Amino acid sequence: MNTFWTPTMQTYYQQLQNLQDFSTVDQDQGVTRLDRRITAAPDGHFDPLIAAFEGHDPQPRVVHIQAPAHFSPQNDAQQQALVVRQTMGILNVNLAPTITEETLSTAVPITVYQRPYAAQRQCLIFLHGGGFIGGSDAVVANFCKGLVDHSAGRLAVFNVNYRLAPEATLDDMQRDVDLAVRWVHDHAADYHAPADALAIGGDSAGATLALEAAYHDRVVNRHWLTHEILIYPLISFTARTEVWPLANYHVAPADEARLADRLAGMVQLRKMLINIYPGNRTLRDPLVSPGEISDDWLRIFPETLLMTPEFDYLRPQGEAFARHLGALGVPTTDVCYRGMDHAFIDKYGIYPQAEDAAMVINHWLDISQGGKNEVF
Repeated sequence: MNTFWTPTMQTYYQQLQNLQDFSTVDQDQGVTRLDRRITAAPDGHFDPLIAAFEGHDPQPRVVHIQAPAHFSPQNDAQQQALVVRQTMGILNVNLAPTITEETLSTAVPITVYQRPYAAQRQCLIFLHGGGFIGGSDAVVANFCKGLVDHSAGRLAVFNVNYRLAPEATLDDMQRDVDLAVRWVHDHAADYHAPADALAIGGDSAGATLALEAAYHDRVVNRHWLTHEILIYPLISFTARTEVWPLANYHVAPADEARLADRLAGMVQLRKMLINIYPGNRTLRDPLVSPGEISDDWLRIFPETLLMTPEFDYLRPQGEAFARHLGALGVPTTDVCYRGMDHAFIDKYGIYPQAEDAAMVINHWLDISQGGKNEVF
């Protein structure tokens, strides 16, 4: 922890407690909505942790993924993707050193985290973010360990290192996720867990792939996935009405330039991905843009937990999708982390919001399965 900036432990745990003490919950159009905030972050401002951390951005990144020697970019978008990939992934902190990890011998690389000798369990398949072109299981490893730790060992978490574009296609990515789902289903009993009550989740691109996997699970009539956890997902490449102008974020004037810069970066990433991510499919294919999934399928979707940072380009898509699921009768919880922006869980052990997210996920799973009587 002394190799890069992190708040003092006293400050960190005070802020973690603040997130629990100064949060609100209400019901809105069939959705349970949680507002999570640290009181030190005034309304409309980025959390001060962001500026402090960015001033000490550590190098190198968690992992530099090199393109295979036989791969040659075919266009400018592919070349740009390989460059952007090297900016992704960040160092973070292992707050759960007693959690064991094992790399499984499977068709797709999977690392499982668990607490030894835990009894009653649920399996959670987790998919890392990175815009479909970068990131890796290493970036979210400590977050996954935190999920296990805060479950008191009730969860076994499977961290999937799926293939990436532009070397791989969207079909390849979805095939890797499906292989992981099938492997966990077939071996759930080895982890003292039911095979037909799996949870799947991810952040950013990983959340989108998790959502697409839930759709596939219903289409092929498996119904193995009973819970989905979507952390700042990309819902659609087509719904332009679900993109907000700067004014809709109600950002304070002092932070307008910071937010404008972030939104512009996400717009550029979206333009690049349109030329890489869909492959031979159209943008309106539900397995490209899950926002195109029909209501008939969405009505039978898994219980859904959606997490959106306040200052995220993808926030309007996520909130609109949560409202839509709630209106269709799908039990849905939508959590907004005030003062945060995209990819905040990558800073596990640095931003207390990342650890709080692991705690909220476990609380939500407990409530949905009747393990706790109280509500948020």
